[in-house]
Amino acid sequence: MILSGDVHYSFVYDIEIRFRHFSPKIWQITSSGIKNQFPQPAIGILDNLNRWFYGVNSPLNIFTKRRRMKVQGRNIAGLNHQRLLEKSGLGYLELNSDGSPKFIGDLHCDGSVSEFIS
Repeated sequence: MILSGDVHYSFVYDIEIRFRHFSPKIWQITSSGIKNQFPQPAIGILDNLNRWFYGVNSPLNIFTKRRRMKVQGRNIAGLNHQRLLEKSGLGYLELNSDGSPKFIGDLHCDGSVSEFIS
């Protein structure tokens, strides 16, 4: 599990090594800082570029070291197919007994919670 933050937006990736029968499960969970927030109109553009350049089926993966990895972004519940969250807040993570994520979300200053779903 890779925990990171303070990039002005939040996202979650599920990662596996391609062409392996027993690939390790890797989760990259990134949360924005409490006061850092990416501008709303720009996050949609960044989300689309991210999906095109780094999506699972992107032809650009052929030319990068990511070709050996299957990197799948998680969507945000209630926001259609959006994978990047521009709201500031605290990351929140609950784990299953086997160490896999049970719940991944962000807690926001206004009391709302955003959940990243697979």
